[in-house]
Amino acid sequence: MRQLGEGGFGSVWEALGPGDQPVALKIPSSTEGRVLDRFRREVKVQSTLQHPNIVEVLDFDLSSTPPWVALPLARTSFDKSIEDAQTAPAAILQWMGDTVRGMIYAHGNHVLHRDLKPTNILIFEAPLGGPGEARIADFGLSRRFTRDPETFQTATGEAFGSRWFSAPEQWNGFREADETADVFSLGRMFEYCFIRRTDFASAYPALSHCIRVATSSDPSARYHSVQQLQSEIGLLAGSSSSLMRPLDRARAAVQAAAADIADPQPLDALANMLVANEDDFSLLQGIFSRIPYEILDRLLEGHVGQLRTVLSAYVDSLETPLPVDAALRACNLLDHCLDVSDDLVIRATALLGLVRLAATYEMQPFSSVALHRIYSESSTAVLSRLAAESRRSEDAQRWLIEVPDQRLLPAVLMREAH
Repeated sequence: MRQLGEGGFGSVWEALGPGDQPVALKIPSSTEGRVLDRFRREVKVQSTLQHPNIVEVLDFDLSSTPPWVALPLARTSFDKSIEDAQTAPAAILQWMGDTVRGMIYAHGNHVLHRDLKPTNILIFEAPLGGPGEARIADFGLSRRFTRDPETFQTATGEAFGSRWFSAPEQWNGFREADETADVFSLGRMFEYCFIRRTDFASAYPALSHCIRVATSSDPSARYHSVQQLQSEIGLLAGSSSSLMRPLDRARAAVQAAAADIADPQPLDALANMLVANEDDFSLLQGIFSRIPYEILDRLLEGHVGQLRTVLSAYVDSLETPLPVDAALRACNLLDHCLDVSDDLVIRATALLGLVRLAATYEMQPFSSVALHRIYSESSTAVLSRLAAESRRSEDAQRWLIEVPDQRLLPAVLMREAH
């Protein structure tokens, strides 16, 4: 019926499908072999992904001349919606959440996108009304990218272009880029929203923390997965209503502390909130275990007394069997406390937590971290406190007895083990 858009590797047309239903018909831009191969790969990859936030492949024919694929017809694209001043900040956040959920599913199916940007996110009408829902498109497009600048040209005149949204390592070894490259692009998309819509930045200022972590030039310093990014988005963009449960008030306190790093008052309020609810298991596992390290470091530095109480309660909560991802999160948090804090009580408590994890889950990664920290601990006071605390835990004592090479254990722990 009419052409909707054209890029370096294909064009998209509005067409009529069965029953005269409007669809988007995509065809490759040329009959060149590499273009056709890329198009076929894109269709095959996208057709395997069945998720509400990924554009569905309705039908395709890769043997026709030219090959084609039929897709649902979108209402608009994410970049155009952002430019519309009538679009509410809450709608933008919802669409970013849709995109994150779609990428979690894609990564779970071993598919990297590697070209996430606002023009590749389409907005569809929602069945029950509202702002609609976002779906990810063009899964195969990013696979066409090389270090040749021409392959990054866009047909939309987008101000930032693909290069701005792409992780730095994609330009040095594109094929080696892993899921953290998509994390980088998602962070850039949030940054794009901040730049284009100051009202969005004002509504969700704490998301600036997510942007800083996700867009780190060092892949190892980013969120290790899109799930981690999703957790912090939920933590930092939550409601700030005064009529909230402790869990929600703690989430709002974290959001306020992240919004203004220089202001000590939100940090004080967060520390007090955590201490006041130290026996709240859901708060410890839902908020404290996911607290951004930037905030945790400030608490460890300026609120040592309160952190002793909270960390002790958190370690006690580890006696309850947790999902493996929560246990891994606990291991990382306790390991980080040992990296940052010089306080003897906090170090001993963190060590006890690592021993409990190793004893409970009997998995090599937990044992390796716990043993490494025990072997490298130079403070006799810390080890003595760990020995005293371990007397209260049969699992911890059993684990110490079963350490393969007892001779490597510090003397105070060897006595405890025997």
